[in-house]
Amino acid sequence: MSEYGLRIRNENNIVIYDTTSTTWNQLDTLVLGANSSYSHNYNTYGVSEVIVMQTMIYEIPDDQAALAYAISISGTSIQLSGGNQDVVLTVLGR
Repeated sequence: MSEYGLRIRNENNIVIYDTTSTTWNQLDTLVLGANSSYSHNYNTYGVSEVIVMQTMIYEIPDDQAALAYAISISGTSIQLSGGNQDVVLTVLGR
């Protein structure tokens, strides 16, 4: 295994993304506005699983709490809701 790469772990410290051993393909990138929702099924992309990364766009004021979007994934379908900040979403599939 290469010593160089990117590893992303879930809340249980299990590696869910590892560039040294897994090839994920970028399926989508989009901006989701504050206080909105999004759902999409990526089954037509020829993948069997997806992951979603979200990055907040703007600096958060000191007097405001930033809430990340709740992400629900079922197979190749994703649903996001509940965030109060603008975010960039990156959807990867394999």
